[in-house]
Amino acid sequence: MNCTKVLSLLFFIFSLALITACDDDKITLFLNGIAEKKLDDVYQAASYDPDIINLAMSVESPKQNFSWNKAGGIAYPNYREEMTIKTPFRIASIGKTFTATLIMKMVEAGSVSLSTPISDILADDDMPAHFTLNELHQIDGASNGESLTINQLLNHTSGLRDYIADKPNNDTLSNSLAARQILDLTEILPSGIAQKSWTSSSILEYFFSSDMSQYAMNAPGESYHYSDTNYVLLGLIIEKISGMSLADNYQVEIFSQSQMNSAYLEWHEAAKGKGPAHHYANLAPYGINENLDIIASGFNTSFDWGGGGIVSNIEELNSYVSSLFNNKLFQDSDTLKKMQQSIDVKDQYFSYGLGLKKKEYQLAHKTVVVYGHDGAWGGGMYYIPATGTSIVFTLNQTAPQKKDWLLEILRGLDKAFLFTAIK
Repeated sequence: MNCTKVLSLLFFIFSLALITACDDDKITLFLNGIAEKKLDDVYQAASYDPDIINLAMSVESPKQNFSWNKAGGIAYPNYREEMTIKTPFRIASIGKTFTATLIMKMVEAGSVSLSTPISDILADDDMPAHFTLNELHQIDGASNGESLTINQLLNHTSGLRDYIADKPNNDTLSNSLAARQILDLTEILPSGIAQKSWTSSSILEYFFSSDMSQYAMNAPGESYHYSDTNYVLLGLIIEKISGMSLADNYQVEIFSQSQMNSAYLEWHEAAKGKGPAHHYANLAPYGINENLDIIASGFNTSFDWGGGGIVSNIEELNSYVSSLFNNKLFQDSDTLKKMQQSIDVKDQYFSYGLGLKKKEYQLAHKTVVVYGHDGAWGGGMYYIPATGTSIVFTLNQTAPQKKDWLLEILRGLDKAFLFTAIK
C-alpha cells in the first residue's frame, strides 16, 4: 500500500471517529491536538514582544478534560529565576472581583443590600478630618455622598472620580496620581510620591484634599465611570461590617475556600515568598524611551488596596474563578447571577456587572460570552460559563497591547472547535 493510500485511510478513520463520536468526544479529540498548537502559537506571539519580559498563560476546561499552560521569561532578575504558573504577580484590578465577592457574601448574609445607601454603614467619622461623608460626591452645587448605594459602587455608576487615573479637577494642566508617580519615578518631576506608603485613610485624604470630591463625573446612577474610589469605599464597608481588616476578609472568606494558599494583600499584610514577579511599564506613551522595571524602581503600590492590591498566581486564580462560577463561594446561585447582570458601557467593547466585566466575542464558529476582569499590570482572569472554561494570564507589562490576548486565546480554542457544542 503506497503512502497516498495510507494517508487516505487514516483520514477516513479520523473522519469516521468524528462523525460517530458524541459532541464532548469530538471536542476532546480536537482539543488534544489543535488547541495546544493554537494556544502555543498565541503564547509565542506574546513572548516575541520585546517589552514583555516574562509572562504566563493558562486555559482550564475540566469538562473536556483539557488543561494547557505556558510560562517563561525572567521573573526575578536578581536570581535569574524564570516565570512559572506558580510565580506570584500583582493581579491589579482583577482584585475588584474579589472585593465584590466579599460584598455579595454580605448581601447573602443580610448584612447589607445592593440598594443600601452607604450612610447606613459609614459615617463622617470614617472620613478624613474636616470632611464629611456627604462631601464625597459634589456636582452642580449638590452633595450626594450619603445617598450613594452599594450597587452604584460595585458597577461604577456612583460618578466618583478615580483617585488613580483621573485628574483631580477640570484643570487641563493638572496631573493624575498615576502621572505624578511616573514623573517622580523617572525624575522628570521629583516629588517622592512614588515611594509614598498608602492606607485607606490616606487614599481618602488625597481624594478630598486634591478637590476630586468637588468635581464628580456624573450624578449618582446616571452613567458608568470606572473608579477605584468606589472599591476603596467598598473595602471600608467590608471592614466596618465584619470588624476585620480587608486582608483578613480575603484570607478567611475567599483564599482559604479557593486553595489560594500563597495569596495576600500586598503592603497591608506580611508578604509570602519572594514577592511578586518583576513587571514593567513601557513609558513611550509618556514620551519616555524606557521599559521601566516597576519592582526595581521601588514603586510603592500600596495605593491599590481594595481595588487591586492582591498578589497571587495563575494556578490560584484558576481555582478562584472556577469556585466562583461553580457556586462554591455563595450559598445561593442567584448571587452569582446578580454579579453577572451588567450595564452597557459607552464606547467600550464590554459591559460591567458587579465587579465583573462581560465581554462578547463573535468568533468564526460561535458567539462566545466571557465574564471576569483584567488588570493594569497586564493580567486577565475570565470564565466561559457555557463550556466551564477558565482563562488566566499575565503579561506583566502595563503598556497597551497591539493585540487583545484574550481574544487570541478564544480564537485558538474556536479553531479547536471548543465552542461548537454551545447552543
